[in-house]
Amino acid sequence: MEFHPVIMAAGHGSRMTDLTANTPKALLPLGNLPMIWYPIKMLQKAGFETAIVIVQESTKDNIESTLRNLEVKMKLEFVSVPDNADWGTADSLRHIHERIKPHSDLLVLSCDLLTNVQLHCLADIHRTYDAAVTMLLTSQSVNMTEQSVPGHKTKRTAEKEFIGMDSQQKKVVFMASEADLDESLSIRKSLLKRHPCLTIHTKLSDAHLYLIKRWVIDYLIDNKNISTIKGELIPHLVKKQFSKPPATHNESDLPNPNASVMSVDTRQG
Repeated sequence: MEFHPVIMAAGHGSRMTDLTANTPKALLPLGNLPMIWYPIKMLQKAGFETAIVIVQESTKDNIESTLRNLEVKMKLEFVSVPDNADWGTADSLRHIHERIKPHSDLLVLSCDLLTNVQLHCLADIHRTYDAAVTMLLTSQSVNMTEQSVPGHKTKRTAEKEFIGMDSQQKKVVFMASEADLDESLSIRKSLLKRHPCLTIHTKLSDAHLYLIKRWVIDYLIDNKNISTIKGELIPHLVKKQFSKPPATHNESDLPNPNASVMSVDTRQG
């Protein structure tokens, strides 16, 4: 396999604390099966035989024994991160970088991913465009800001995500969070000139499934200020894909500054 799967299962489930107080988020039941079983089943169906599962130290034994009882056929390597470490998903990738198979790209997915999207279709797009990152986006069928969640009822400000896509190239060319903007959204003229078919989406959600080039992980090793995939790494790469090659080499520079960030919208079937 040219991709090494990594399942992110170290989340605290902070938005549903009533459910995760005594049960790890990865083991919350969906249809009488733990949540993490579904992405594992998807990987098995796609032909993968091994995967890395990133868990918290305190939940490692529980998650490992639960999956063993379910007779999972894949060989799973459990890697734990400290419970008290304020690590993001990009930090976790740095933590396991030596365990990634040589010359393999990464397939990173969340333990709460439930989808019928075919992984080989994503892989084909990733190869076709030679993308630095290919991400799965899904349209919101309901207004998520109006949905109640388990846990303490506190007033939360909804944060809208702005995702700019070139509708012809399927390339993500702009990303911004409402929290990072002033009263207006500004788009550079140079961006509009380069991508005249730009569409700004506000009802697309990141499904937390990424195909990532191996050199991006090496780039993370040299840029420890990047802590998360969704909030920091992806927006950083989106901006960097328009950078001019540096006059002198610096190990913090992108190996290929023109590498693209591709997206797949599940609405396209």
